[in-house]
Amino acid sequence: MKKEKIVKVGILVLSILVLFISCASKSGVTKNVETEGQAKKAMDDNDVSVNAQKMEIIDWQDRGIGAKVNPLWLKKLVKGNPNLFLEEYDLADQYTNHKWFSYGVQNQSLDVAESIARSEILNAVAEEMAVTINSMMGTDLSDGQKSAIKKICSEVENVQLSGVGFRTSYWQLQVTTDSQENKRRLYNYYAFYSCSTQKYNELLNNYLAEILQNKNTDDITKKAIAKKAQEILDNGQKQNEDIEQKRETELKAELANMEEHKKTSTEKNNLDSSNSEMSPALAALVATF
Repeated sequence: MKKEKIVKVGILVLSILVLFISCASKSGVTKNVETEGQAKKAMDDNDVSVNAQKMEIIDWQDRGIGAKVNPLWLKKLVKGNPNLFLEEYDLADQYTNHKWFSYGVQNQSLDVAESIARSEILNAVAEEMAVTINSMMGTDLSDGQKSAIKKICSEVENVQLSGVGFRTSYWQLQVTTDSQENKRRLYNYYAFYSCSTQKYNELLNNYLAEILQNKNTDDITKKAIAKKAQEILDNGQKQNEDIEQKRETELKAELANMEEHKKTSTEKNNLDSSNSEMSPALAALVATF
């Protein structure tokens, strides 16, 4: 059956390798109800022809057991916040420090919509990697160079997605009616995946390596990326050194008072390496530029 439409509603991931927050685009799958009056006003105000289209959700997942058509956790998860979903289903302990991906698919068949969502994982990951890398580079690269990075990321074929797992989904059945009373049934299907921050870092390392080794990446881009990656690694190492120094000072204070207050430091060696996780392979590659 022909695929009707694929809309990426959001990517809920945040790189722990970079010091910037990438702003992923979010767009709704379903349309707001548009009345005849609204359509006429739009037509009068803008001097354009508008076909009024009404949309109604007639069925949805878990409707039989009292589920709401648009549960609050779904709205928040689509917009980038998994906390309510994790709390409602008691999953917070299982998915601590996870990065989330979400997809919205619209199709006449629910089975086809589910299949499309599964097949779109790699494409969505690739797009997020490009967004993250380009955000990391800021103004160091031109728009043309950033477009080239996006294209290279979309063509990566050998990236393993082990660790990126399906977490939940939700569907709705909507009926749209146009001004001629023609009706159309479509499923809105939302799928949510996540991976650990460690796995996300591995993916980011892989994509950075692909860009640096790609024959279509110009030398200026390669050198700029290598320089930025090294700066981030150095900053992360400096932060870890500061953390270690602080913990050593705190430990000495504890030891000085040990006879009066017996304490243990369970976090002594638990260094935060989230800002310096560059794979040995990528580090070696960066060092060549």
